[in-house]
Amino acid sequence: MNGRKISAVIVMVLSAILTLVLLGGIVGTWAVRAQANHAVTALSQGVDQGLSIALDRLSRLDGQITQAEARAQTLQETASKVGDNAEENQVLLTRIQQTVSDELAPVIERIDESVSAVADLVRSANQSVQALNALPFVHIEVPGAEQFRKLTARSDELKAAAQDLRAEVKQTSAAVMKKSVQSIIAGVRRIASVLGEAHAVVAELTSRLTNIQGIVPVAVSRVESFVNIGAWVFTLLMLLLSLGQVSLFLHGYALYTGRDPLAPRAEAKS
Repeated sequence: MNGRKISAVIVMVLSAILTLVLLGGIVGTWAVRAQANHAVTALSQGVDQGLSIALDRLSRLDGQITQAEARAQTLQETASKVGDNAEENQVLLTRIQQTVSDELAPVIERIDESVSAVADLVRSANQSVQALNALPFVHIEVPGAEQFRKLTARSDELKAAAQDLRAEVKQTSAAVMKKSVQSIIAGVRRIASVLGEAHAVVAELTSRLTNIQGIVPVAVSRVESFVNIGAWVFTLLMLLLSLGQVSLFLHGYALYTGRDPLAPRAEAKS
């Protein structure tokens, strides 16, 4: 076998191997594409689920705040009935103490627990959103960080106000209730004010998380489009390279046999 044929064999072997590698690369590209889309979809579903849980908890928190506001309103109405009759004041004092201890205080404790739960859910949502932001063409602002700080502050204020009110009620007797009723009403108004602020923060945080929940599918769609376009571009590029290797293989074959493998077809057409 002369040098020309040896060179031709080497060219054909290398071109055949490269063609197989390129075709395998095409198969691998679409396998990676499927895995990437699956991973992105799973991540977005995790974010959506986390946001849904957070929104559900916020809805429950909103209901608890509404319940506490109703209890505060009841306290204000009861305190406004205080008069000069000590016996009637004793009944009103007992009612106020029961409302604070048995109704308002437990609701405020549940509000505090809900705020802590929302905090954990918001932190989890933050981590998931940051993971999405690591993907190309995705930029979502971290959900509700400022609103969460406000909500935590309102929760702390609410606990402090409730403790002060309970202490005020315990120190009040029926005989001096008329004199201290203004202090009780002021404490109830303080609680009502904090509850109103907390209500506004919950509404703002709910709106923000809802907006982010709507943005996530759009961002994921962009990523999937990027992955799909990349797969097609890479596939076309490798197909072109494969055609080049086929052409090189035919050139090597022509060198080995001394004739063009396409020549017979050309003659047949003529």
